[in-house]
Amino acid sequence: MIPVVVCFGTKNVSGDSLAPEVGSLLKKKYPLSVFVYGDLERPIDAMHAIEAIEHIKKVHPDSLIVAVDACVGRKEDIGKIRIKQGGVRPAEAISKRIGSFGDVGILGIVAEANDDPLSALMTVSPLKVSKIANKIALLLKRAILEMYYA
Repeated sequence: MIPVVVCFGTKNVSGDSLAPEVGSLLKKKYPLSVFVYGDLERPIDAMHAIEAIEHIKKVHPDSLIVAVDACVGRKEDIGKIRIKQGGVRPAEAISKRIGSFGDVGILGIVAEANDDPLSALMTVSPLKVSKIANKIALLLKRAILEMYYA
């Protein structure tokens, strides 16, 4: 079964562009034989997340789904990558309750958490986001090659 990588976010908010940038890197710089949904050209933002999730579940019912998203966290954790079981909860920065999606979640911590996560995501340096996105794309490339093509 071919794995599926789903990248949530929007290119319109610098911090939230992390996952779409990962999607673009996986498609153009580190191409693999995997399905990638969400990139800078066709992002899966909060307005389209439910529709995309339903489509992916229907088309890939038995595939391993790796979900990627940006998040806020402690100041000392900015730049770190968290990998967790059970996927991610997209669109939480705007308080949209979609629930968890994916078998594995990859979260890039791009900003310090505060009372307004969306404003924190808006003030992130695009260069910082690009560095974290590249780390995640390389991590995924290595993991997928090891798991499926070794």
